[in-house]
Amino acid sequence: MTPVGEALRSMVMTMAENMTDTWTTLELYSMYLAASGTVSRRQFVSSITTYFGNKLLLLHIDGCESVVGFKASLGQFIKIAKKNNSNSDDDELEKLMRMIYSEVKVTSATLFKLVSSLVSGGATT
Repeated sequence: MTPVGEALRSMVMTMAENMTDTWTTLELYSMYLAASGTVSRRQFVSSITTYFGNKLLLLHIDGCESVVGFKASLGQFIKIAKKNNSNSDDDELEKLMRMIYSEVKVTSATLFKLVSSLVSGGATT
């Protein structure tokens, strides 16, 4: 087995033996590099998520390191709800409006007033 494959195998074994643990992607990647791994962080994360499939969760939180853990153990700490793909039109419209609002608000006050006059008769709530 190549050194790259050996380092990845070592990480997979470590994770499988500690399925109740959670890690950040940085922690896992540092352990991988210490085991003589050479692929990029993105390739490493892709490899472990591919290997473990839907048993592994990768949580992305703005402003924080991504957290990696197994669904069975993370589910004890975090409420996991499957997203319903049949969103109502109202939900989609509200989501679109929030996106437009945030984009317009940071762009300019004049544009914000224009869009609010078109959407809500000038109300800027």
